[in-house]
Amino acid sequence: MAKQETKDVQDNTPISSKDYQVLSRKIGQKLDRYLSQHQIYNKNQVALLRWDLNNAILKAAGVPARTLIKQKHFTAIAEALVNWEPSESTLEKMKAY
Repeated sequence: MAKQETKDVQDNTPISSKDYQVLSRKIGQKLDRYLSQHQIYNKNQVALLRWDLNNAILKAAGVPARTLIKQKHFTAIAEALVNWEPSESTLEKMKAY
């Protein structure tokens, strides 16, 4: 039982500032790859894509803000980053720019 309690505490520990920086860097790299592959340079389109990716990360973690991400969310976030593609609504909004 003590092992389970320890695991629960570890899982519910907020990520460290170092982990937060790594996560932010990975998110930025994913966005940069997408922008490069699709040759997107319009700042409004970039902003829409950044919002979409951040929203996907928050949904995967089930939290309203990145600062609330816990250790237990890392696997879901990693999968969301690997599988992320912009939503249809974001792609439609991008056509306006």
